[in-house]
Amino acid sequence: MVLPTASRNALGFHDEIEIPGTEAELDGHVLVDDERLPEATICVLRLLELDVAGFSTLSVDEQEAVIGRRRDDGAPLSGGSIDDPVDLQARHPDGSYLIPERAHVRAAHPLYTGSSLMLRCSYDVTSPDPGGSSQMLFTSYQRSLDTFVATQRRLDETDELMRFVTPIGSASFLVVPAPGRSTADVLLADGAG
Repeated sequence: MVLPTASRNALGFHDEIEIPGTEAELDGHVLVDDERLPEATICVLRLLELDVAGFSTLSVDEQEAVIGRRRDDGAPLSGGSIDDPVDLQARHPDGSYLIPERAHVRAAHPLYTGSSLMLRCSYDVTSPDPGGSSQMLFTSYQRSLDTFVATQRRLDETDELMRFVTPIGSASFLVVPAPGRSTADVLLADGAG
């Protein structure tokens, strides 16, 4: 089983989030729960424009607060390494959250969106323009379109990163398995991409 690996996006941060990583999790969160559509999933594609220039004006500490991860190694601000789960309850001695309340990893986390896990991956589709923007293709697979909608609503309402992101295109698809291969096998083997 090969899962998606963290890569750096045009903003210089690792794309690493809570995703299903086992067949059981895919079954419970990604594959459609309808006997008429065995092994099907819902795919959402979004083309996003990233304001690289605007984000670059922030200090590294400010950038890390927007994302909720350290820039150098991708570890969550709650501690650990890139592969460790974020601890959304961890606090500073003064009571404030280690991962800021408007950080992307908090806003996108299923615990706060009230939604299921999604299998997500992002791809830079244009080279970063040092004086401007870059485009990213966001891909997610989920059991229901409602999962994506709940997550996106939360991002729109509370995610500080959204001031540096402009959606410029989107689409959703029902994906059925290829003959002779299960959807779970394809998603796990190909890393959702």
